Amino acid sequence: MVMTYLPHSIAKTWFVASLSLAIFLAAHSLTLAQSVGKLASDITFAREVAPILTKAGCNSGACHGAAAGRGYLALSLFGSRPAQDYQNLVHGLHGRFLDVQDPEQSLLLKKPSGRLDHGGDLRLPDSEVGYHVIRNWIEQQAPRGEIVVPKSLLVHPLDSTDLQPGSAVRVSIEAIWSDGQRTATLPWLIVDGAKEATDDSVTNDQSTVNDVNVDSLEVTPPLPAVTFRRVDQQLVFQAHQVGYLPITFRFGPVATTMQLWCSSATAPFAMSKSTSTLDQLASAQILSSGFASSATTTSSRLARRLWLDLMGKHPSLEQWEEDTHWIETGKLPSVVDRMLASSEFNAQAAHIVSSWVTQASRTQVSGELLIQPIAERLSRSDDLLQLAIDMLAVADNDSHHDLSLFHRFATDARTRVELIAACWMGVRLGCAQCHDHPLDVWQQDDYFSMAACWAEIDVSDNLIRRIEGRTTTDLRTGRDARPAVPTFPLSTSISEHPDQAFVSWLCHPENPYFTPNLANRVWTWLMGAGLVEEVDDQRATNPPVNPALLKHLSDQLRNSDYSLRSLVREIVLSDAYARDTAEDAPRLAIRLAASRRPKDIPIQVSLMANQAFSDHSFAREIDRDRQSSDMMMSPIIESCTRAVVCSDPMSQGLELVAGKELNQLISTLVRHLYETKLINVDSETEQNTIVAEELTLRYRQIFGFQPSRDDLAWWHRQLAEKPELSDRLSFAEDLIWSWLISPQFRQLY
Repeated sequence: MVMTYLPHSIAKTWFVASLSLAIFLAAHSLTLAQSVGKLASDITFAREVAPILTKAGCNSGACHGAAAGRGYLALSLFGSRPAQDYQNLVHGLHGRFLDVQDPEQSLLLKKPSGRLDHGGDLRLPDSEVGYHVIRNWIEQQAPRGEIVVPKSLLVHPLDSTDLQPGSAVRVSIEAIWSDGQRTATLPWLIVDGAKEATDDSVTNDQSTVNDVNVDSLEVTPPLPAVTFRRVDQQLVFQAHQVGYLPITFRFGPVATTMQLWCSSATAPFAMSKSTSTLDQLASAQILSSGFASSATTTSSRLARRLWLDLMGKHPSLEQWEEDTHWIETGKLPSVVDRMLASSEFNAQAAHIVSSWVTQASRTQVSGELLIQPIAERLSRSDDLLQLAIDMLAVADNDSHHDLSLFHRFATDARTRVELIAACWMGVRLGCAQCHDHPLDVWQQDDYFSMAACWAEIDVSDNLIRRIEGRTTTDLRTGRDARPAVPTFPLSTSISEHPDQAFVSWLCHPENPYFTPNLANRVWTWLMGAGLVEEVDDQRATNPPVNPALLKHLSDQLRNSDYSLRSLVREIVLSDAYARDTAEDAPRLAIRLAASRRPKDIPIQVSLMANQAFSDHSFAREIDRDRQSSDMMMSPIIESCTRAVVCSDPMSQGLELVAGKELNQLISTLVRHLYETKLINVDSETEQNTIVAEELTLRYRQIFGFQPSRDDLAWWHRQLAEKPELSDRLSFAEDLIWSWLISPQFRQLY
């Protein structure tokens, strides 16, 4: 005989008197088991009740879905584990959450409906359908039913949708369950990014999308960007504002995002004239956004941009003028190819790749550890796929190769898998340590099984080695975690060494994260903004702003055998890379490559100044990552928010205290001028002419073009007003110093 554990109110009857239970069952003309079996097909916990609780917010992270639960009730986050939730609701507190004899007295209904004090406030009014569904479920003896979990959402149309202000589109959404069934998600679907309209004028609308009466979707002003109605098992969206309008759908533990673009029908924008696929794809999405593309920047500015992006250094005046001339005469590809073939490019790319690691690491290990090994590797082969494999590989003996120093940036198996996921997959896996990821596919099972793959890796005594048989703990159970890798995009069996199996899965060309992550990171490096932002946050609910472009870049990377130079070359030769800079360009315009914003240059100002003033023997190289103890960097404030106090831009600039090295450089420049050109000149007029010529040279080295006539006239007036040569030289020092700390020099335009 199989005994079933029953809710408390029935179990109590059993224990009070078997006769009472017999009378109870006779009165209902059915055994309890027959009742549950018969009614389970009407309302099931997993398909109906759990999604209602999610829509009401009962299992959110701020409520009972928190890791420790709330108020004696713990639910899985967004209903990701319905079997566990059923157990806690039906049997928790000895069955006190439910009362199958009098469902209205169930705590599960009284608290969220506001009939009992509830810390979560009103969540499930008794006027809503969800309340009555749960009530009927309790009345049916709270059947467990088949335990299934929604695995994904199917949205039609699948791709992004272009609209015009006032127009509407119908969207169908189905949940795909773990048993393969598909069901409509209404009315338990959560829609983020749009406001639900409240009037009933379109309830019975049977028209097609083009016939939808969009005027009936009335919303009290101020009108939100997007409104929607639930009509005939579909959602009807209406756009009211021009722009990018991503809409996120959530049903239980699964979510996805649909991209709406609303642009003006009268926008006089044309497609790019460039024949490159990159520019055509970028231009098409810019058209959808309603932005106009910025003009092409000047040849001089483009040359400096290339030097700083690809060479990691400021050009000397001679180099600057030469490359500007080549660009003006149509030889941009030759300029780029020369830079990509240089050792400076290897060093710059090594700095970029090492920054991916340090930004994802929780340790304080310096990125300098990896720069030289990566640069040496790139000088031999720029295959990013093999670079990743070599950085993750661990020798079988007690030794290490230089690239395996990557493992020093993690302290244990869990931090290591989080580092690898962030750096090489663009995924924030850490959320899944405490709960199934609320907006992504990653579950706690994935987290601990993938972490277990790295349990054998040990970093100690300046060695990186594998200690066979070592494990890590699954914090949920306190037991050893079993190593495994996800089953998508392919099934990878665990070999003798789990870390090697993980690397094989991670670096497989069909892995949906690895290649797009690399493409997005290289694009972000060169364009100043990511197609996916942030770069370590790839997920279905944070789609790339231009999916077609990211796919193209990923395909190009695969087709070129993961050549970094090939991908960089395509990007920097595009019209998108050469766009002019606009100080006030919206972030979306930057991400779409419609324009550019100035971006900080991660090179010490004194080093850039030395590189710019390379015409003299006193100019010297300085470690690009070493700052003077007198150097104080102030963050560049892009816009005013509640978190900052807006200050005068000049004040922000002066917060960059030049430091000892920069002051010494400027003083050396002026002293050199005096000792070589002024020491034997007595005429004040001639002295001023020489100083003005020196200032003109330094201005050209810093900004790449001649000073204006007004600037020259002002310099001469200032010099003439100072009777002493020492005062005139001090003026020259101050002027050069102001140029070097200006945004035009310290930022990349």
